[in-house]
Amino acid sequence: MSFSVEVLAGIAIELQRGIGHQDRFQRLITTLRQVLACDASALLRYEPRQFIPLAIDGLAQDVLGRRFTLEGHPRLEAIARAGTWCVSGR
Repeated sequence: MSFSVEVLAGIAIELQRGIGHQDRFQRLITTLRQVLACDASALLRYEPRQFIPLAIDGLAQDVLGRRFTLEGHPRLEAIARAGTWCVSGR
């Protein structure tokens, strides 16, 4: 996967617009979904032993109200151990 300078510049411009955090997160995740050509994307915040969705694209709206514990989601546990961003395949 590679990002062109144009794509990265577009993301940077979107993040600098005078909008709130939630809209900024949503624009970021929507842009990344388009660039990666994936079915869905999510921006998750890690808190002790759980992930909390900040923005989603291509997923059911009720996902935003959920908490995903590491014990219940082995893939998320692997992401937490990796300590970096991740693109998960099917």
